[in-house]
Amino acid sequence: MGVSLSGGRGGGVGAHRHGTGCCGPTWKCQLGWAVGWAWAVAVMPERRMTWSAGRLGGGGVDEVARPDSTMSGRRRTLRASSGRWSADARKVAGQVARCFPAASSLCPTRGARRPQTRRRAIRRPSKARRPRRRTRTVSDQMTTAHTPATTPTAADDGGEAGSSTVLYLGLRRSPLEWRAELDAAAARGLSVHVASDADVSHTGLPGHRLGSFDRGSSLAEQAAQVSLDRAPAAVVCWGDKHVGLTALLAERFGVRGIGTGAAAVTTDKAAQRRAMEPYGLNPPWRAGRTLDDLRAVASELGTAGRPLVFKPAHCSGGRGMALITQDTGLDEVFALTAANYSGTSDFLVEEYVDGSEHSVSGVVSGGTVRILGVTDKSVDGPLSPSWATAVPSILADTQVKDLMRAAEQAVLAVGLGTGGFHVDLRLGSAGPVVLEVGGRLGGDLINSHLIPYAHQGAVRPYEALLALLTDGELPGETPEPSRGAAMVLLPKGGRPAGEVAVAALARPRVVLAEDWPGTDTVVAIVVTEDPADLPAAVADVRESAR
Repeated sequence: MGVSLSGGRGGGVGAHRHGTGCCGPTWKCQLGWAVGWAWAVAVMPERRMTWSAGRLGGGGVDEVARPDSTMSGRRRTLRASSGRWSADARKVAGQVARCFPAASSLCPTRGARRPQTRRRAIRRPSKARRPRRRTRTVSDQMTTAHTPATTPTAADDGGEAGSSTVLYLGLRRSPLEWRAELDAAAARGLSVHVASDADVSHTGLPGHRLGSFDRGSSLAEQAAQVSLDRAPAAVVCWGDKHVGLTALLAERFGVRGIGTGAAAVTTDKAAQRRAMEPYGLNPPWRAGRTLDDLRAVASELGTAGRPLVFKPAHCSGGRGMALITQDTGLDEVFALTAANYSGTSDFLVEEYVDGSEHSVSGVVSGGTVRILGVTDKSVDGPLSPSWATAVPSILADTQVKDLMRAAEQAVLAVGLGTGGFHVDLRLGSAGPVVLEVGGRLGGDLINSHLIPYAHQGAVRPYEALLALLTDGELPGETPEPSRGAAMVLLPKGGRPAGEVAVAALARPRVVLAEDWPGTDTVVAIVVTEDPADLPAAVADVRESAR
């Protein structure tokens, strides 16, 4: 069989039989064929592949997903993205053609297709078939509000005439979360305009739906840089650094928001402590802004012999935090104020509270607080980042109620108007202590995936927030979760993210696994039919990754 390097419809290395216009089996043609395939074998396996399966795959880089264990009787497949292989094949063909021009020139009919024999269709009488009963799974019960999408929704593709617009200030880094943010707007019939101080072109939104601003300028200047054709129905942000601008724009556009006063408090840890002081939610604390202040505060609070926690006052996500002991160099600690979003040197020092760590998510409007979820966080030591977050909490009912009561008091103390919130707490021997209050919904897949999974899609925080901001609809009381759901961070240990994800999916209760941006870990989502089984399932997944 004579073979040629083909640039046909497939765009890759192709084979043609005699009689379709190819040259005969000359040594030059055979040499070109052999070199081309040798090159393909050497190059293509090195290409990173995208695998997806099930509804949650989404096609992200290094992303692997599958239905949960209830689908064990159904066939599961992993399929490679054909677009990536076509691109590789075209590149290989081009490289070989440049190295061996004679081989490709010997086949003037490159891309010729073998004539297809037309077969006569045979009509068979249709037979009524009984529809197969399909088992509902966790994946089936998840909707676009929290299922990552691979492309922008219909509400964002230019056909948004007559629809309301929601303005997003920034997006989360993880595709799992920013896709859920876009999908929540689509589920509410809203068009999305994204303005950010970072590049968000990866969303695939059209250019007229994207904007930018310089966060190094003042809030007023940033607000002036955000331009829209018409006033939005809501303004939403997903990170603390945009809370102030979100509140300011909401007031200027005349839409619901937490208020600029509350935004100023929630983005200043010292102001939070002052606001919560009457409620007994604080540990012993002091604030300052100079190195001398830090020395004085450490000397005053350190007399009890307990470790102290240093926090930049205008920061989030644990950035810049440090543990202060008697041997700690305060000069190095003070330098951590560079993590402040505000560019100031303001800081907070407080006593370290020993106990379990938790987060409370919800929405608030007009003094009415609706708590949507209480989560448990797993940490390895003081100030270490959490490696797992689980819904619902395994604490006793009385302890969960104590956390919810403390979170509600904190939200009202800082003066949040209308919007989403998250409250981080530590439950010590003396009761709950508030670590911080956020004037926006939190991350760690809590609101995009965990709460919806735990409630089988009946509670969707992203949609609940948009409904509140656009229509003033405050959700009803949150029912008890019927399932357990957790996100677990698995160390790569020098392995490719795809390999770690595939290994995680081998565990029976893992429904999704994907590279976690900005870290050397892969995030896996674990779902159990019984919430009581969740801690053991989380431990099993983490142990399997070691």
